[in-house]
Amino acid sequence: MKRLCTILLAAGMLFGLTGCQDAGQKDVPPILYGTADNQKEAETAVPFRAQYIRTNGSGDGVVLFPCVRIIQSPWELENYYTAFRESFDLERREKVSEDFTIGFLDACDGYDETFFQENYLIFVLLEEGSGSIRHQVSGVERTEDKKLAISIDREVPETGTDDMAQWHIILELSRDVLVTSSVDTYVFVDGLTSVIDDQVICLPLDDRYKSPPAMAVHTPEQTTKVQPSGFDWTYEESGGLSTTTIADQISRPIPAERLQPISIGIQYAEPIYAYVRPGSYSPTDTLGYLVKLDWDISPATVQYACWPVTAGEIGNNKEETVAPYSDRGFYAKAGGYVYEITATWKGSGVGCRGTVNYYVYIVGGGREVTQ
Repeated sequence: MKRLCTILLAAGMLFGLTGCQDAGQKDVPPILYGTADNQKEAETAVPFRAQYIRTNGSGDGVVLFPCVRIIQSPWELENYYTAFRESFDLERREKVSEDFTIGFLDACDGYDETFFQENYLIFVLLEEGSGSIRHQVSGVERTEDKKLAISIDREVPETGTDDMAQWHIILELSRDVLVTSSVDTYVFVDGLTSVIDDQVICLPLDDRYKSPPAMAVHTPEQTTKVQPSGFDWTYEESGGLSTTTIADQISRPIPAERLQPISIGIQYAEPIYAYVRPGSYSPTDTLGYLVKLDWDISPATVQYACWPVTAGEIGNNKEETVAPYSDRGFYAKAGGYVYEITATWKGSGVGCRGTVNYYVYIVGGGREVTQ
C-alpha cells in the first residue's frame, strides 16, 4: 500500500442544499457550517452538507496534509476515532469559543446505521499555520471520470494568530455519488489542486494492532480475557508495508479440556432477555444468560456457533446454533458448551484487517425459550 493519509468521505444526507446550519447549532458561529448556496449550477453539481471541526493535534507520523478518508458505516467511524483520538482532538467540546468549534464527537452525533443506509462521509484533513484561518466548501462536483472534485476556499484574516491548527472537514454525501477510495477524489484549496494518492492513514507506531486483539468476555460474576485461536491477520507497517500472519487452530472447535471453564452461578437463574430475531433459534433451544463481548477495536461482523460438552469432551457432538444478542454478545445455553466467536475486521481507519476465531467454554444454567 502507498504511504499515509486518506480523507474520510462523509455519508451524504439528502438534505436540501440551501441552509445547512442546524437549529440546534445556533450558538455556533455561522462560519463553522458550510452551505451549498454557492455551488455551480451545473449537471455535475453534487448535493452536500459540510461541518468544519477544529481537531488540533500533531498528526506526526500519521497524516500527510491534505488527507482524505471515506467512511461508510458506524463501525468504520468508531474505528477511526479509536485509532486517531491520540493524534487529534476527537473528543466532545462543552464550550465553543470564537477560536474553536464544536467537538468531533459532537459533530458525529446522528451518524448511525440509519444515516449510513443512504449516505456516507468524506473527511478532508487540513493543516494551517494560523488558527484564525477558516474554510468554506464552495462546491462538490462529479467529474467526467466519475470522481469527486471538492473545492475549498480559505478565509484568511488580515491579522491572524500565530498558532498551528488542524481541521476535519466532514462532508455528508448521498450514496448515489459513492466513491470508495481516496484516489477517486480531487481536492482544490483556493483553486490549487492537491493530488490525493492512494494513501493509507498509518497508525501511530505503537504496534497496538500488530497482533489480533484479545476479547473480553463479561458474565454476571467475572470478566475473562480470551486470546485469539486461529486467525488470518494483516497489519499495516510504517512506510506503506504490510505483514500478514496466518495461524490455524489444531481442531475446530478447540477441545473443552484445553479451555478454562467460565461458570455462571445458580443465583443468576433469571437471565437478562433482549430482542432476538425470529428464526434465529428453534422452540426447543434454551436461552441462558446474556454474555457480553468487548474488543479494543470493534469488528465489522461477528458470527457464533457452539458444541455441547459431555463429561468434559465434545466428542462427536454436532454443531449447534447460538441465540445472538448482537455483535457484542450472545445467550449462553444451559449446561456446558464450547462457543466459537468468529470476528472480522475490514481494516478501514485502523491499519489492520482479518478474521479471528475465539473459543470460550461456559458452564451454567438456562431455561426454555418461549416464543
